[in-house]
Amino acid sequence: FISDEASDTYTHEVTLTSDQSDNDTVAVVMAFVAEGSFGEPGYREHTLTATVTTGGTPSRQGWGVYYNYLQADQQLIQEINISPSGGWNNKTVRVRIEKNGKNWSAQTSQFNSLTIDPDTEITFSTDDLAVLNRFEGEVKYGYGAYSQGGASFLNPVVSGFSPSSVY
Repeated sequence: FISDEASDTYTHEVTLTSDQSDNDTVAVVMAFVAEGSFGEPGYREHTLTATVTTGGTPSRQGWGVYYNYLQADQQLIQEINISPSGGWNNKTVRVRIEKNGKNWSAQTSQFNSLTIDPDTEITFSTDDLAVLNRFEGEVKYGYGAYSQGGASFLNPVVSGFSPSSVY
């Protein structure tokens, strides 16, 4: 899922879970931008993604932020250990994303807690890496999963977008 609308400043919280035992990725797309026109030569999508895994895919630490996650030009922004182990098996985490112009913050709870853990905060600016400059203005947000069936995105709270952009 990618939102229809874009914003330069927003806050987004959501609970991630999966009812399956696999140990792969459930994610929040912090930013999505596209260059060119869909279906035309030169069209290219770019993402900033906050990932949570129980150990099967990057980030092996459990929590990380990536530019173009699992693409050929993927770049790790930062990862933090939240002690991933076993499969999802209905484990939950709460994720909070904040964007204020060029500045970003991503935080999560520990597994099976809905309380955001300040020790998990990943902060950065679009000035930190050249590839991040494309996320300075308005961006769309979204959700995703990689090889993790049964993923769910529960109780989203989003500000900075109009209510019609939250489904």
